[in-house]
Amino acid sequence: MFKISLILLCLLTLCAPAPGAVILSVQNANVTANGTGYVDVLISSSLAAEQLTTTNFAFNITGSPNLTGSLEFVAEPDPVNYSPPNYVFGAPTGNYVDSVTPSTSISGGDYFEIGDTSVTLTPTTQTLVRLGLKHTAVGDPALAVGSSFTITMNPPGVSDFQFIDNNGTPGVFGDDIITDLSLDPLSSFSGTIMITSAAVPEPSTFAIMAMVGAGVVGRKLRRRKAENLQVGNTESHSEG
Repeated sequence: MFKISLILLCLLTLCAPAPGAVILSVQNANVTANGTGYVDVLISSSLAAEQLTTTNFAFNITGSPNLTGSLEFVAEPDPVNYSPPNYVFGAPTGNYVDSVTPSTSISGGDYFEIGDTSVTLTPTTQTLVRLGLKHTAVGDPALAVGSSFTITMNPPGVSDFQFIDNNGTPGVFGDDIITDLSLDPLSSFSGTIMITSAAVPEPSTFAIMAMVGAGVVGRKLRRRKAENLQVGNTESHSEG
């Protein structure tokens, strides 16, 4: 009986995630052919709350280029619309990526200044980073529809996610206690980017466009008729 209990205890210990481990999740996303988009990377903590002070990360795109096009990381084209929701460090936009030149690799990070409070990670997901993407088709963009690429996070190092207690001398970094945070093995370090076609207007939209077009054409015809009539009247007066 004791042996069975010991075996069960060992199994439960092995299967249970480490308390407070960081969970990372690279999301899936769609990008239109020859268009731009983004993919979010989420962060949370398993079971217990965890304090986070600094992050470092790097990502790669695999499968680019292929026969129908290429996918690259780019600077976010519209900071307002690309502002990630529930950004983990609380900034209105994520100032977390190094200077970006179109490439299939990218690196960056963010942190709290010395003396600032850390953020508390919980099982509720927050946005770690929002990565801008651009697709460039080879030839007809329609041929690229349905192709896919993979965004993969480089294996994080032991010091890529840290908690700094800030209990040392104010303004001095060296005497603070630094704790490296562990990563949950259940983290998802890759996501799929599907290339899609541009949205096709609904039939009702086509009907509205047709009516607007007919109205524009009608106004032009009426204007031309009025101009012709005015010219005819002027010529009649001249002859009289």
